[in-house]
Amino acid sequence: VTNAIANRWIYPEILSTYRLLGIGDPIIDLLPPDYNDKLNLLKTAHFQEIKQHAKEYLCSYLLSDRQDQYGNPVLIPEDARIILWTRRFTSYKRPVLLFSDPDHLAGILEKNNMHIILSGKAHQKDDDMKLLLQHILRVVDENKILKKRVHFVVNYNWQLARYFGGADIILNTPIPGWEACGTSWEKAIANWTLLCSTRDGGVADVFFADKKYKTNPPFFEITGINDERAAQSLYNNLNSIAKTLDDQHQWRKTVIKQLNAFLPIISGTRMMIEYLSLRFEKEG
Repeated sequence: VTNAIANRWIYPEILSTYRLLGIGDPIIDLLPPDYNDKLNLLKTAHFQEIKQHAKEYLCSYLLSDRQDQYGNPVLIPEDARIILWTRRFTSYKRPVLLFSDPDHLAGILEKNNMHIILSGKAHQKDDDMKLLLQHILRVVDENKILKKRVHFVVNYNWQLARYFGGADIILNTPIPGWEACGTSWEKAIANWTLLCSTRDGGVADVFFADKKYKTNPPFFEITGINDERAAQSLYNNLNSIAKTLDDQHQWRKTVIKQLNAFLPIISGTRMMIEYLSLRFEKEG
């Protein structure tokens, strides 16, 4: 059973919008049969205004309450596109994939006015991953563009994660077949953040839910049978996402497509029904 999230992870103004549209609290309420139609009632300008409020909320918090890898306040311009790679640092989640070609990544970030928030912790006994994180930070430090645009936010915790609704893009890069479900991307979907992911964990549930998604994924898919090809796919997707963000109507259309596909999957009510069904089946 894929884990779900609590609605406390949704930016308050976005959660209020779900209620005003008649969808309710999409994590704890059963979705109405016409939730797809209700999502389409939200106009592009209103969508953008709310998302910008969430971004300002995030940027203000980072500047006033958080530090980067250099011990400085985290300064991200409010007109920048914000990318998240924020989760537990472990090998199968491939935190290094994004930094496979530092110069290529730097060019993408500069061209598209993107900043990366990198945050998370390795297990206290995972010395190899701690060394890998140090390597990533050296790569960032040695490139003047990455040094300006990649922010490792220290002391990752739930308080920080609650502000991530203001991000534009979330990266989910696990090796396919290794992720149990993942929830960081679920929180992002609920907050109208564009998902760039491998076909793994709970993300893959959508392909079982509706056959049409097998050839037309409702997210930007990272493909490739090895890390080199996956990294190239990731970079290509970042450029494609930048074009989507440039077109307000296309951005709205893409967000709604994600919500149509994934709201049933990230629903806490769905999760509890499935767990209860499994229990009663075993007891029966």
